[in-house]
Amino acid sequence: RHQSQLAALDEEDRDTSPPQCTLEVEASPTAGGTVSGGWTGDCGTSRTATADANDNYRFSGWSGGCSGTGACSVTVGTAGGPSTTVTVTANFEPQCTVTGAASGPGTVSGGDTVDCGESVTLTATPTTVNDEVTAWSGGGCSGTGTSCTVTTSSATPSVTVTATFGKKECTVTGVASGPGTVSGGDTVPCGDDVTLTATPTSVNDEVKSWSGGGCSGTGTSCTVMTSGATPSVTVTVTFGARPTWELRTSVSVCCGSIGVSPAGPYYRDSNPPVKVTLTARPRGLVFSFDSWGGDCAGETSATCELTMSDDRDVTVSFSHSCDGNTGIGCGRQEDEDGGNGGQPPPPP
Repeated sequence: RHQSQLAALDEEDRDTSPPQCTLEVEASPTAGGTVSGGWTGDCGTSRTATADANDNYRFSGWSGGCSGTGACSVTVGTAGGPSTTVTVTANFEPQCTVTGAASGPGTVSGGDTVDCGESVTLTATPTTVNDEVTAWSGGGCSGTGTSCTVTTSSATPSVTVTATFGKKECTVTGVASGPGTVSGGDTVPCGDDVTLTATPTSVNDEVKSWSGGGCSGTGTSCTVMTSGATPSVTVTVTFGARPTWELRTSVSVCCGSIGVSPAGPYYRDSNPPVKVTLTARPRGLVFSFDSWGGDCAGETSATCELTMSDDRDVTVSFSHSCDGNTGIGCGRQEDEDGGNGGQPPPPP
């Protein structure tokens, strides 16, 4: 009977609780974040683990008892045993940030936060066509291009890259063709004006034309508005001799001549043009001025003034002033003024 009692006590002391299983959670790396949901309890129980990334880290996925990047829900062991330990690991990736900054007339785009070791490409955009990148600094960037690629590193998880902008330089060059020179060519910040001056070699030469840089006409100067779209511009000035104008005169009805001052018949074009005075000179006293023709037509006095800006043709007519009935004016007085060339006066 005593032995039976001992066996009964042993049966009472024996542990009859169900098998226990454990869910262990961990972070990799440990500095990357926190993981919650560790548990010990009846095997076959479904449990959930959660992960929270620390600053400068990104949760990249589960390994061990869970996979993927979603929620981790795991059944820990099998109901009724045996005892089991399930481990799930939350993996974190260190993050690196590249920030673009602009100094001067422009902007920088492309800054980003990525897994350390990846590359980030920054793009520099000048404000206008007259601006350009003059330098890069930071993140290993250099030069004057419009982009820079930064390879990130966990050793320097935060990098600032600065693109410095400034004005482009534009050059205007003046070239002469013919008897003359061109001055004023210069290199200036794009967007500024450059004024070129054309100087003929002598007073007998002139500007015939301008070409290039938006210049035209025949003036002695041209202002070029520079642009970074065409940073190098050549302007050509063509020079040539000034034209010569001819004054052609004739007497349409006898008798007399035309006085010309200054004497011609050829006049070099000038600025201002030459002014010529023509005077009708009747022969002797029995002839008088009648009328002008050609470019002096309409002038009623015996004097006509012309501007020599083109070829001119002028005629003059005289009338006989002898009165055949009375004989007044029909004498030989005209001989006192040089005569009429021995020709008899026209009949009355």
